[in-house]
Amino acid sequence: MNTIYLFFLLLVAFLPSYCVGYDEQLYACSGQYLFPCGSVARLNISYPFWGGDRPLYCGRKGFEIRCEDSQYRFIDSAAQKFRVLNISYFDPIILTIARDDLWNDYCSGILNQEIDFNHDIFKYGRNVRNLSLFNDCRDAISPLLGPNYINCSTVEGEEKTTGFYAIDIPELRISNLSNTCQLGIKVPVLLAALDDLRTGSLEHALEQGFDVEYIADSTRCAKCIATGGICGSNISNTEQFICLCHDQPQPHTCPLAHPGMHALHFTY
Repeated sequence: MNTIYLFFLLLVAFLPSYCVGYDEQLYACSGQYLFPCGSVARLNISYPFWGGDRPLYCGRKGFEIRCEDSQYRFIDSAAQKFRVLNISYFDPIILTIARDDLWNDYCSGILNQEIDFNHDIFKYGRNVRNLSLFNDCRDAISPLLGPNYINCSTVEGEEKTTGFYAIDIPELRISNLSNTCQLGIKVPVLLAALDDLRTGSLEHALEQGFDVEYIADSTRCAKCIATGGICGSNISNTEQFICLCHDQPQPHTCPLAHPGMHALHFTY
């Protein structure tokens, strides 16, 4: 008798805590969250991203958006820091970012590593092209490249170095030109930035950033929303996708669309 009584006590104690926890998750992840950050326009944060007052279980581990120095920033798995310029939640989810180390100072950024995304999660957008950016070039190269050459100062600011940039196209033999330079990286840029590059506005082209598409759970999340659910992650394992439904979480989709759930959806 005591064993049965103890069992019911544990059952009563466990169920409310589970329900409250799930209700809190459902409430926290519902609706639109506009992340405030200084004077910049508020950013709409939805799955797989999280940050600010939006908990980790509303997104996915490794996809935190931070507000630092009144700028939205995202740190990718390679520990590189990017400025977040925009997020589009249409299928596919597109994140527009710019390398933080090249912002306002591309000369020092050439010293750093190239971007190395986790291609199981992200891929470059279709409107992205590679820009080769070189510095510390020994030979006279400006007559060959027109407005595409750059001048950089050393750390001490005493010595000037010459470099150049060019879009990777077959007509331009980048490998031959880069043999004269000590430093070089490839930087993704938008097709829309090509006009800036042609007129010599490298800084403005880099500040437009580039697009990456989120591919890991994109289809699964779209199906979840279509059945009246909300995309989120398992509280105990935030790398595991779950579909938040009106009564309980599901691994993929909600069994039946609930009329009241549509009011909880994000506005994309």
